Amino acid sequence: MSADRWAAGSTYEDFMGRWSRQLAPLFVAWLRIPDGVHWLDVGCGTGAMTNAICGMASPASVVGCDPSAPFVEYARTHAQDARSSFVVAGVDRLPSRPGGFGSVTSLLALNFFPDAAAAVHDMRARTTARGVVSACVWDYAGGMQCLRRFWDAAAAVDARAREMDEARRFTLCSPARLADVFSSGGLGDIRCDAALPRTPAGTIALTARAWAVRGTVL
Repeated sequence: MSADRWAAGSTYEDFMGRWSRQLAPLFVAWLRIPDGVHWLDVGCGTGAMTNAICGMASPASVVGCDPSAPFVEYARTHAQDARSSFVVAGVDRLPSRPGGFGSVTSLLALNFFPDAAAAVHDMRARTTARGVVSACVWDYAGGMQCLRRFWDAAAAVDARAREMDEARRFTLCSPARLADVFSSGGLGDIRCDAALPRTPAGTIALTARAWAVRGTVL
């Protein structure tokens, strides 16, 4: 992954993890993966996707991997399902299992990988025939309003903040670009869709939109 790193899982949870945990169940439901499948969660972070898989998808097992040791430790500490396990590993050395995984997924991490196309290729290599490779990323350009408002305000105070704006940095996060990356990775039956988790809390209502993509190993 890139230099975007958090020193502690609890810090990430306070800032963005609450959004991840609302999004993960929607993503799992959209994927419609059959019961009894072995999953690999790439860039598992603090465990939102792994926990959602265990709670909703009836998996045979879920392996979550992330290059951040503090994130993996947080995920292990807060996991409550014996079917889940976590390892410290980046996208360049993904875990494998005999026979492969039936579903290899990545929630809110694909845009942080140094080479998204190479990451999709490696994810496909860990996937069984007819298995599914999938990813979900925030719509930084306009649909993730809490971040959009933040960066607009930051740029108004200091123009240099524009260089850190995720909408400028992560142009991958659009349906067309995601479909291209999955197609170049050798996947078929590619589908993109938008997920719209909403929260009733607070006095200002903001939409949090994410783009999800999945493809089948043909």
